[in-house]
Amino acid sequence: SAVFWITSVFAIIGILVLFFVVPKQNAKQVHEPSANQGLFGTVLQNKDLLRLDFGIFVLHFILMASFLVLPHLLLGVAEIPQSKHSWVYLPMLVGAFVVMLPFILIAEKRGKSKSVFLGAIFLLVAMQLALYVFHDMKNAILVCFFFFFVAFNLLEATLPSLLSKLAPTGTRGTANGIYSSSQFFGAFLGGTLGGLVLSRFDVQGIFVLCACLALIWLIVASFMTSPRQLSNIQVTLDGKDQTRLLPLLMKLPGVAEVWYVEADKAAHLKVDNKVFNRESMAELDLS
Repeated sequence: SAVFWITSVFAIIGILVLFFVVPKQNAKQVHEPSANQGLFGTVLQNKDLLRLDFGIFVLHFILMASFLVLPHLLLGVAEIPQSKHSWVYLPMLVGAFVVMLPFILIAEKRGKSKSVFLGAIFLLVAMQLALYVFHDMKNAILVCFFFFFVAFNLLEATLPSLLSKLAPTGTRGTANGIYSSSQFFGAFLGGTLGGLVLSRFDVQGIFVLCACLALIWLIVASFMTSPRQLSNIQVTLDGKDQTRLLPLLMKLPGVAEVWYVEADKAAHLKVDNKVFNRESMAELDLS
């Protein structure tokens, strides 16, 4: 019952943060729909987004399948009583979070998102293979468990960031909907197919299955477009000739995408700050 009480407390804290900490949105800011049926075709034809959907599917498949056996290894091989497992998970999660932070900073600040992303998938493959080999060794299990958490947390953090960067402006709500569905479907199949594999091939079968899926993901992800470091800019066009201004905005140096939101009477731009010069908009009479 404590799990549900703690969840309720954190939900209440989340509501308080939403109302008293998160700043209120200006009415002129973009309000992108959570999903748009007309954009499903566009999103499903984007190969980079499909790679990310496949990635979150595999990641949560591996999470669910792995946790069919990892608690039993802690109990049977590492000889850690079940009542003490939370004291294994907690420091590992906190430690993994600390270890992954420098890589997040490298990915975001130095434009190395793809390199860090592929490195994390490689680490995931390596840990599944290591668990296959060393599943009967106490210290090896704990080390592999820790680096599994590092890889998982790093991927869980970078996947949404990559989705936001690679999704065309105006499609992020729809892209997120498909992405989230892929995540839950992966968790579902990870539990069901993982259980089937465990019943037929024992513990090692799970790690072989997860390693193979992670390796396929690594190959698929290697073809992903390296995301550009772009920033978002909003330009109010209320009362102005949008048909004339939107093509002109698109032609400005450093502008990658332009998306007009009718409800907000505003254009939303993705720009490369290394090239884009805000003063270049002055000549378009946007004041």
